[in-house]
Amino acid sequence: MHVCAGAGHEHLVTFLARRGCGAAVADKRGDTPLFWAARNGHGSTIRCLLAHMAKEASSQLQQGRGNESGGGDAARIESRNQMTSINWVNNVGISNQ
Repeated sequence: MHVCAGAGHEHLVTFLARRGCGAAVADKRGDTPLFWAARNGHGSTIRCLLAHMAKEASSQLQQGRGNESGGGDAARIESRNQMTSINWVNNVGISNQ
């Protein structure tokens, strides 16, 4: 997912997400696919990832698995990584690549 997002392959990101690959999973450096896409300026891939992440969050809330149910450190780290990605997008902007 990370490499596909970083290369701007929106169709592959969608393919992987639909088959259960998490759009908010951090790599060993703590970077998420959203960060990879933002770092490389892939606006359509960023929008695609945000849509998949919203679906994942909605599904977790419907199943009662939100962060308030004991996500602990992992939930805080994931939240921090997503905020870092969102801040990056805000600072560099989104192009229509």
